Amino acid sequence: MNMIICTREMIRIRPDGSKSTIVLEIGKPEPLLEGDKRGKWFSYSRITGISENPKTTYHYSQSSLDALVFALAFQGLFLSGLPYAHEIEYAMGHNFLLPVVPIPSVLARVSENAERVIPQAIEYHQKHQ
Repeated sequence: MNMIICTREMIRIRPDGSKSTIVLEIGKPEPLLEGDKRGKWFSYSRITGISENPKTTYHYSQSSLDALVFALAFQGLFLSGLPYAHEIEYAMGHNFLLPVVPIPSVLARVSENAERVIPQAIEYHQKHQ
């Protein structure tokens, strides 16, 4: 990620009492090249501490604010879907106390690019209806 603008460290406490650290990272929103069909802006997010090879996820939108909110909301959706989510700090709060964006079907009415904006959230929503 180019510039990380915010992080959150959380502790996972397993049933055997062992602990590990999970770190959420959000990248600074950046403009896309003119004419990019994914939107005008994108932001990054990454969660470390849940796999050996953390994946950077890109969140596209028409504004820098939306790209940032999508990055934050994605992390809460992703963490909520983990089978051990209840073992992680902040799990008692809906979406790990991160912003919530409308479900993809609502986004689709607002943005024709909704499936590109948060594809992982769409997949998660379809599996957990």
